[in-house]
Amino acid sequence: MKWKNKFNKIDLISFFLIDEKVISLKNKIKLFYYFNEDIDEILKFKYESWNKIIKIKESELKIKENAIKEKWDYFKEQASNLIEGKIKKKDHININVITIYDENYPLRVPGLIFDKEFLKPSPVIFYIGNIEILFEEQQKYVSIVGSRNILEISKEMTVKISSYYSKNGYIVVSGFAKGVDFFAHLAAIENGGKTLAVVGNGLDIIYPAENLVLYKKMLNGNSLLISEYPPGTMPFKQNFYVRNRLIAFIGNKIYFIQGAIPSGGLITAKYSIKFGKEVYSFFKKDDKRYEGNIEISRTNNDKVKLFNFFSNGQHFLIENNFFSIYKNKNNNFDDKLFVSNLNKLILSYFILKPYSDFNKIVKFINDNEIKIDIKIILRTIVDLIKKNKIKISNGLYYYPIYNNIKIEDTIFDQLIGFC
Repeated sequence: MKWKNKFNKIDLISFFLIDEKVISLKNKIKLFYYFNEDIDEILKFKYESWNKIIKIKESELKIKENAIKEKWDYFKEQASNLIEGKIKKKDHININVITIYDENYPLRVPGLIFDKEFLKPSPVIFYIGNIEILFEEQQKYVSIVGSRNILEISKEMTVKISSYYSKNGYIVVSGFAKGVDFFAHLAAIENGGKTLAVVGNGLDIIYPAENLVLYKKMLNGNSLLISEYPPGTMPFKQNFYVRNRLIAFIGNKIYFIQGAIPSGGLITAKYSIKFGKEVYSFFKKDDKRYEGNIEISRTNNDKVKLFNFFSNGQHFLIENNFFSIYKNKNNNFDDKLFVSNLNKLILSYFILKPYSDFNKIVKFINDNEIKIDIKIILRTIVDLIKKNKIKISNGLYYYPIYNNIKIEDTIFDQLIGFC
């Protein structure tokens, strides 16, 4: 927007300081864009317009109007104090604000998805810390999400992934919750990296309280905490579903470490798919605590990858009989679902057997209770060769990291002809 609107910035912030119980964040954003970003028009409280957007009774609107008008001067005073940096937490840390009316506002942060096509930027962001983290020019952000109550294997995977990306110049994004979020932020800090926390409450509240030590570590200049919720907003359950879309959008790629059905991690992963992001879903087989991870892998989308082994930025699926996860709800094998993921599964074989011939690959598939047309397997291998995912020499297929063998084009041509 870059100041193309001449409406009052203080009025904008004031409107978004209204208590969540009076007008929810979702409805604030809806009203803001429906009324063409004109706060004055919103505050005329025209019933026909309000009802069209948020479905409200006329008597309820009158109650909201009275509640807002009664505190409007207070909201404006608070807005002015925020702009001037006068709002502080008990530890004397400033809570700052940036709005859509500011020239350097990060428009890459979206608003809510109200339907399949509706994406708008959130007009107000409250923050503590280094706001420059949100303006990363190279857009190297990685989001890591998952359960609050995590297994040791999930903790280890979280630390491993966060450490790797931190060391490689990425900003680690998460939600400041217990479990996966905590270890994602902490590993980034301990590896000298930057981290961004998107919280679902006011920034004057540290939630959960046991993250106080993490919070203090984040105030070192290399971290940022942001919230769409004004100071004083309690951590209501619904707030976290709303904040998940920001975690999904900010990250160029997302790691979903552990999540049941339903779970916040699963919701975030689904948002990431809508935004066209790469989703890496870690799982532990036959464990209900990872059902959300299996569920997201069933998405017929090339950008969704299931893995249970991570090394130096590479993802692998290493486990016998893992084909069973591609059965449908009736426990019958889903051909379309399997074929769409067959390339991933063939690649996973090569981490176990760096060199292999075609017959052994087929046997590997058959040994895992799957019978699939040999031509489909060949077509999949040809596609992987074209994409340089695997290579072939002297009748043996091998993973690209073993690239000291020369490819024989004649065998490649024979494969294409056969398929």
